[in-house]
Amino acid sequence: MDKQGPSPSVDYIISFSIAPDGTDSKAKATEAIEKEYADLLGVLKDAGLEATGRSGAQGSNTVLIFVRASEERIQAEIHRERYVLA
Repeated sequence: MDKQGPSPSVDYIISFSIAPDGTDSKAKATEAIEKEYADLLGVLKDAGLEATGRSGAQGSNTVLIFVRASEERIQAEIHRERYVLA
């Protein structure tokens, strides 16, 4: 039996990956990737979503971002899909 309890539900999974942009410094490339990642998490948070990241496949330079929405947020999206975008 899992002592940590059930896994939290996930509503979206985002595969986050940035290809190197040709910068000479690995430190600069890492800094740019960290900034983009932080910006993405900020946008998700501002949209009322919870997110956490985990490393993707080894050597892929990918982070999987697991996103969860509150029931209120999901209902708002359903309403938007049905009535606003129709």
